[in-house]
Amino acid sequence: MRVAKIAWASLRFRPRFPASGTVVPPGVARSSSVVCFAVVAVAFAGTCELPGTQWHAAGTAVGQVLRYPLGDGRDTYIDTNSEIHVEVTDAETRIVVNRGGALITGRGDRPLKVIVAGVAMQSRQAEFSVRERESLAVDVVVADGSVRLSRAGNRFMQWLRGAAQARTVVFAGESASVTADGISAARRLSPETLTHKLAWKDGWLWFSDETLAEAVARFNDYNAGRKLILADSRLAHLTVGGRFRPTEVDSFAASLKVVFGVKAVVRPSGSPDITAIYLSADCRRKLLRCDTPLGQ
Repeated sequence: MRVAKIAWASLRFRPRFPASGTVVPPGVARSSSVVCFAVVAVAFAGTCELPGTQWHAAGTAVGQVLRYPLGDGRDTYIDTNSEIHVEVTDAETRIVVNRGGALITGRGDRPLKVIVAGVAMQSRQAEFSVRERESLAVDVVVADGSVRLSRAGNRFMQWLRGAAQARTVVFAGESASVTADGISAARRLSPETLTHKLAWKDGWLWFSDETLAEAVARFNDYNAGRKLILADSRLAHLTVGGRFRPTEVDSFAASLKVVFGVKAVVRPSGSPDITAIYLSADCRRKLLRCDTPLGQ
């Protein structure tokens, strides 16, 4: 399978990180009952009673990336269109990723627990990213240290009380896809690929042999007004690589045309606020997959 190495060096897009993070709502500590209702309504069944605890929420809009200090020596980079809930106690730091993805960096002074879509992650001194995908699957990338995974169960309190099943560990330099039933698709990453996977915190989408379907999904995460649509299913498994600014949708489409002969056609999307860019290609008739340059 041939991989296209496409680069884009535009400096027109730069994420702006507030110096100390923006809390949503600003400066307001949410009570446990409010946060529990929000989390359980989205991800769990059951009720949550956490007397005496204080949670804070932080989030981003589409196209934004936020650096949010946790107050325990760590920082969290919150990805586009994401929301987290944070509580720091004397015993541990707890994070619930209610939507989207986040990257935890730095050295904390207490253990860390993170929960995403029914999967609980525990670490002491680890740098790692988590991102929820469709069907309650979670992608984990560990840059340093190790992360222990377990099933959170169907009640939020089970996780907070330490209930854990089907534990698995992901080590530094590894990525994995995780569901509530366990880990799958674990693989070792080269140092270069690891850097690419986490480049979004610095305002880049850097692909290393991702499929075109994956790349399109990431661009769409960052753009509310211009959406890429794969009109030809044969293009879904086309492998691409290269570095792009998240807002450079048109430049990405133009690069696909140059390297692969992919056609980009702008059509009405049915919504006045969204411009749809349909991607299609005339693959060679005898090929079952469009995994070679098409514009020769």
